[in-house]
Amino acid sequence: MKHPKPKRARRVRVGSSPTYLDLIRQLPCILSGRPAEAAHIRYADSRFGKTETGAGRKPDDKWCLPLAPELHRMNTGCQHDAGDERAWWKQFGIDPLEVCTRLWGKSRIQMERVIIMASPWDPEIKAKVLAILKNERSKPDAHC
Repeated sequence: MKHPKPKRARRVRVGSSPTYLDLIRQLPCILSGRPAEAAHIRYADSRFGKTETGAGRKPDDKWCLPLAPELHRMNTGCQHDAGDERAWWKQFGIDPLEVCTRLWGKSRIQMERVIIMASPWDPEIKAKVLAILKNERSKPDAHC
């Protein structure tokens, strides 16, 4: 009789929080109010103790916000399409790392309040968001 191979224990990435990511995914998109996915913020900022990531190194899960898939990774002009992520968020009047620190460790209801208060209200900003959602911004060879 053959013995089954023992299962390998999965390595948990430092900074990983699946429960927190599930909460983020339940929140409305910070820019559009639509259903969202967890969008990690990759740039570094010493004000928040946020280190640089990339080259195979993912940010800790505490550094993510709810974004609609079209705004996160699917459409031209999305977060993943941005060459300068900090400038991408700035065009919407949002400091994403500041919002992340206000979300971390809160209940879902508290998190919803943070997202509502941090969401842009300016009609010009809403028009930019809508243009990305409609994929109206033309840019050759956009890879999101």
